[in-house]
Amino acid sequence: MARIRSVRCHRIAEDIGYDEINLNVGCPSDRVQEGRFGACLMAEPSLVGDCVAAMKARVGVPVTVKCRIGIDEQDPEAALEALTSTLEQADVDALVVHARKAWLQGLSPRQNRDVPPLDYDRVHRLKAAHPGLAVILNGGILSLEQAADHLGRVDGVMMGRAAYQEPWRLLEVDPLLFGAAAPLRAPKEAAQALIPYIERELARGTRLSAITRHLLGLFRGVHGARAFRRHLATEAVKFGAGVDALTGALALVADRVPEPATVAA
Repeated sequence: MARIRSVRCHRIAEDIGYDEINLNVGCPSDRVQEGRFGACLMAEPSLVGDCVAAMKARVGVPVTVKCRIGIDEQDPEAALEALTSTLEQADVDALVVHARKAWLQGLSPRQNRDVPPLDYDRVHRLKAAHPGLAVILNGGILSLEQAADHLGRVDGVMMGRAAYQEPWRLLEVDPLLFGAAAPLRAPKEAAQALIPYIERELARGTRLSAITRHLLGLFRGVHGARAFRRHLATEAVKFGAGVDALTGALALVADRVPEPATVAA
């Protein structure tokens, strides 16, 4: 039944137009556990492998998996290896590893983001043992410089909260990692480049606040950032709010790259 549901969901996602399907085997929340998905599936590597094999047989886009290094009392060496070997046999396209255990008993989802210690070396060893598998490291990466330090030992690095809370960090990806010019010079340009997309979404019935709430960290550390957030908080949530609510907010903030700030791991 789990395989059937996975295939159905992935077909829907593919039909909508997503470029990749990722199976979450890392979320520790109670609600997720009750649905028998998320991190609890690390205890059932064969089931995860069956789901991935079934999806690969039925969809045409890449199928990836995101997991932890283990759960509860599992030995990360054995647990992560068992899952990885099964997924490799199922021809998974990539494995994203949050380099922490998930404690399903005793820790809240929020605590599971920070309390279990990071073990980057375990993920590095995993890549060395599976050179043909794309392994992407996740968890506690706070800067592009940190990400670059890991790229010699894994195939990629996923930045989650650091990129979400301070998305302007991504302006430096091309210069730092690829030696190319940044496509944009400042966060305001990024917000302005988003306007055609927002206009299309508004025409489809999407509320403006559903998009702009993800922009609140765009100017963190820049003069006018608080006024920008306050304007969006009052104007973008109004019924029928349009692009002018965003352009009005942008007029309140300086046009420069923010200074780095500390972001939670």
